[in-house]
Amino acid sequence: MRDPELVVSLQGVRREYLEAALAEVRAGYGGLYRYLTAGPGLDPRALAALRKRPVG
Repeated sequence: MRDPELVVSLQGVRREYLEAALAEVRAGYGGLYRYLTAGPGLDPRALAALRKRPVG
């Protein structure tokens, strides 16, 4: 790889990236719930199961 710093920047989490992604979700779907149900087609049961999973 010519510039390893490019990969390093993709491995982290940046607030502005998350905010931009959420803004796109809101613009396209009206919110995260609608995105998850209309986009990948998750149903309320699947969403509830995901909410119960531990983070990390």
